[in-house]
Order: sequence, then structure tokens, then C-alpha cells
Amino acid sequence: MRKAYIFLLILLFPLTAAASDLKVLVGAKGSYKAVPIKFKSTDAKNTVRNSVLALSASVEVDETYTFSLSGGIDFTSVKDSVTFTKVPFSIVTPSFSKRGLYLGAAAEAFPFELSGFELGGRIRGDLYMPSSESWKVTLRIVEGQFKADPTYGAVSVDLLGRKKLNNGLLLYGGFSFLQSFGKIKGTETIEDLSGKEDLKIKNRFVPGLVSGLSYDFEDYLRLTAEASLINTWGMELSLSYIF
Repeated sequence: MRKAYIFLLILLFPLTAAASDLKVLVGAKGSYKAVPIKFKSTDAKNTVRNSVLALSASVEVDETYTFSLSGGIDFTSVKDSVTFTKVPFSIVTPSFSKRGLYLGAAAEAFPFELSGFELGGRIRGDLYMPSSESWKVTLRIVEGQFKADPTYGAVSVDLLGRKKLNNGLLLYGGFSFLQSFGKIKGTETIEDLSGKEDLKIKNRFVPGLVSGLSYDFEDYLRLTAEASLINTWGMELSLSYIF
């Protein structure tokens, strides 16, 4: 994620230097997203749900290019039970939910126009870092502990079109392709026995739809709402002050 930030800053410098209309937006956002996943070693399916509260900062260049960074708190939950088969003893964990940190970065551009519509795209990366979860393991005559340490992220590539109405409302939508990555690291310790097992996510690009709207109030406050549909389900609401 740090490399993504550096890459955005490198892109940002020449564009802002030549910009005739530059806006800086600072605000907050809240989002919820549910993404289907599959684990590489077991082919088991599950759903990861993320609820985020974050601060955000964006730079908009000539109303065409936008670069954004965000960070905050994430609440990650795994919807169904998770099966580990290789640790000293196989174990099935219940669904769980943990709080952690969130980092995000995005870049979008709308350089083309066709019949009154602006056409372009967006690339976005999200990284979720929830804390670990532990369970007590009880066998016939011994006891131990199992700990699950998840890390999850996603990169989406969106092909978008947008149009600004006469009342100032900006509508946009298009196709989204989301690539999930990450793993759940399991560690089991029972007396002198211990073992580790990683369940890696093997998702390919998951297709979906995205739609949203944005409105500027008196040129100093922007409200944006966005929804994800088909395969990936979610919504995001942000409010930003425009400098």
C-alpha cells in the first residue's frame, strides 16, 4: 500500500503543476461491503464483510483527474465457519468479527466525452488489518489454544461513465472488476504440539456493477453516495469540505 501512495504522489506532481482548476477535498466516509471469497487450499467459499469509518483527502485536477487517500477504523467479519485441516488437529472456527485498521488509495480519470457523457475509469485499493481472534481448544485430556490472524485487501478496476445534470447533480456508473487478496493465518498450540496453517484467498477478478451520485453544496461541501451491485454488495457515503 505504501508503494501505491508513492506512485500516486509521483503522478500527482506534474498534473497539479499544470492544472488550471485545482481542488483539495478533506472529509470523512463510511462504507459497508460484502465480498465473496474462496480459499486456495480447500476451495471452501465464504464472505468477508467490511464496515469502515475513515478520514479522507483528495486532490481534483481540472474536474478530470482525482487522487485520493484514506485511513481509519475497520470492522471485519467472516460470515461462515472456517475449516483448518493441517494444523496439529483440524479445527472448524465459528464466524467471527474483529476491529482493526483500514488504508485506502484511489485514482480516477475521465478524459473522454461522448454524446454529453464523460467516459473514463478508476483504480482503487483497500487494505484491512483486523486484530487476531482466539479460541480455546479442548480435547479429551488436554487443552490448548487456536488463534486466527486475518489480513484482507482488494483492488478494483472500474470502467465508468458520468453526466452532470442541469441542477448540478453528478450521476455515474459502470462496470467493476474486483480482485481480492489476503489470508487467514491459523496457529494452534496444544501442550507441546504446535502448528501453523495459512488459508490464502484465490479470488480472480469478480465482475459487478457500480453506481453513484455526487453533489456540491455552494461550492464548498460535497456529498457522495455509491453502491456496488452484483456479486459484490456494498455502499459508501462521504462528506467532504472543498478548498
